[in-house]
Amino acid sequence: MTQADAIEIALPITLGVREALALSEKLAALPAAEAYVFNFASMGRIEPFGSLIASDVIDRFRRNHPRARFKAKGHEHCGYAAHIGFFKAFGLKFGKAPGEATGSESYLPIDFVDCEELRQRAADEYAEVGEFIDGWAGKVAGLLLQTNAGPLFDTVQYSLREVVRNVVEHSESPRFGYCGQYWPSQQRVQIGLIDRGVGLKKTLSTNARLAVATDRDAVQIALMPGVSRKGILPQARSSHDPWANSGFGLYMTSRLCSEGGSFVLLSGSAAVELKKSVKHMHAGAFSGTALQLELDLAKAESLSSRLAAFREEGIRAARTYFNSDNLTASAASTMLSRNFQDS
Repeated sequence: MTQADAIEIALPITLGVREALALSEKLAALPAAEAYVFNFASMGRIEPFGSLIASDVIDRFRRNHPRARFKAKGHEHCGYAAHIGFFKAFGLKFGKAPGEATGSESYLPIDFVDCEELRQRAADEYAEVGEFIDGWAGKVAGLLLQTNAGPLFDTVQYSLREVVRNVVEHSESPRFGYCGQYWPSQQRVQIGLIDRGVGLKKTLSTNARLAVATDRDAVQIALMPGVSRKGILPQARSSHDPWANSGFGLYMTSRLCSEGGSFVLLSGSAAVELKKSVKHMHAGAFSGTALQLELDLAKAESLSSRLAAFREEGIRAARTYFNSDNLTASAASTMLSRNFQDS
């Protein structure tokens, strides 16, 4: 096959969930070429999850084709994307670097946290890694909810802390990235998180009780309460509080966001999107794991009142589904179908 002289890749008008996933698949399927041209002329609104996925897959595509030439065009009008570090995140010298913008109450620019630095800092101070993640989780939860107090804030902070601890302690990712945006006119807020770890399938496969054959299996099993790489929550004893146990972070954030916004979990070739009582399964091509947490703040009060119900439902689900020797994707799909219809 003759190698193409140049291939042009046009970025979509909007960088949301589906557009970013489509871009990841498109780049993975491109043939070899002497040059690749990324055209940003049509790109308008970008969202946190979409901007993280797009910048990451472009960066890795560039690194995977070291002999090819790369060019960007039409990006000069993308002021907000440049400001939050989108372009420099994949090596284009335009705009601010990730973490350079100071952020505000309405947005968090693209930024990356070095996992080894966190682990080393904790070791130097004889502390748990979670202590250092706690402050970060509080900052992100504050943007997500536009408040720094209350039971909903405490739950989201806890959930984010657990999710990021899993990245730092188990994913083998050198760093994790995040980005956030609050749209006051829509009362909508979104947080995106990514890592370059081994992915959920490999991580969960170290647990002998989990039957994880595919990425599609992994993203569904990961949402079950009490699931982790180390084990499955056992039958609860009277003195045991399952909510304090590992494995509830993704479950609680998925319940909160899906009932009051949307939730997306992407790993490898599969993504699950939960929104308005509907479950969508998507294809993607992402080496690692990514999350989208989105909330409609107009529903925050009702979500706060339902926290206890979510926890109790999670405990009951753990007791129901974790009696067998192996937990399968079928069981995970059955549990999700109690709250979400397949699209």
